[in-house]
Amino acid sequence: WTKALQLFVVMAQIKVEPKTATIGTAISTCEKGGEWEKSFQLFSVMTSGKVEFDAITCNALISACEKCREWKNALQMCHLMVQNVVKSSAITFSAAISACEKCGEWEEALQHLSVMAQCNVETNTITLNAAISACEKANKWETALWLFSVALQSRLELDKITFSAAMSACDKGNNWVKALQLLSAMVTCKVEPSAITYNAAISACEMGHMWEKSLQLFTMMSHIMLELDIITFNATISACEKGCRWEEAMLLFSMMAQSKVEYNTTSFSAVISACEKNNEWQMALQLYSAMAQSEVASNTIVSNAAISACEKCGEWEKALQLLSEMTQKTMESD
Repeated sequence: WTKALQLFVVMAQIKVEPKTATIGTAISTCEKGGEWEKSFQLFSVMTSGKVEFDAITCNALISACEKCREWKNALQMCHLMVQNVVKSSAITFSAAISACEKCGEWEEALQHLSVMAQCNVETNTITLNAAISACEKANKWETALWLFSVALQSRLELDKITFSAAMSACDKGNNWVKALQLLSAMVTCKVEPSAITYNAAISACEMGHMWEKSLQLFTMMSHIMLELDIITFNATISACEKGCRWEEAMLLFSMMAQSKVEYNTTSFSAVISACEKNNEWQMALQLYSAMAQSEVASNTIVSNAAISACEKCGEWEKALQLLSEMTQKTMESD
């Protein structure tokens, strides 16, 4: 892009009047280099010199804004195209809606889906994915699932991104039934499930206190050779903890080392809480000690679970010791 701008300056010095294609090429080069401000400076030169701009130029500007999360400028360019009767396309709206999605502007994303229809531009998978993701990230899970149903009815070609965004919406909405339905729909639509979609489904089941469903999904992931990561293990262990299934939680916890997945605070928190709920105080304390030895950061939830385990079994001296350690750590952090 630097070279493109240098050539543009040379043209001005030798008084060669730039044309639409010339400036458009320079803007596209800046867009690819992530220089959205330079792109708009060139566009200002273009409009002040009364050089006609076309859809390619506008799309490059909107894409530059999308890459740099400049959603307001992206939408302004969309409006400018409408005002100047420059033909918009799926590329135009995909970039603009993606800019909104990246910045959490879900309402603007939906509004521009409507503008897209008004401009007689057919919705495609990319624009719909961006709109669903925008709603999901803003915790508007019902709207995200409504958009997914619209996509299903319109017979658009759905992909992994579509399903992953919709599945994440189910997770946030504690809608485990819908999450499992979506997983089945992936097979019908001939879309291969990914670790992300399975993790979202497991999390939805975990939030819905459906530990058996979470375990089933975990097993399915193993069978189809999908990678089991920290999210998979933590969500499934948490599901077992919520279902008071400490033995299953411990088994999963031990599998983490075998799978070379490093424990984190959430891992220990879930398995210690599972043991505490089932009065397995010795195991809870062993895990608490292992946590310290592993140099994994503790938190109030973990400490409270360990103290509660001691209290339930009459180990009041140990409970006081843990309480003292927790108080000391709080003071040190302050």
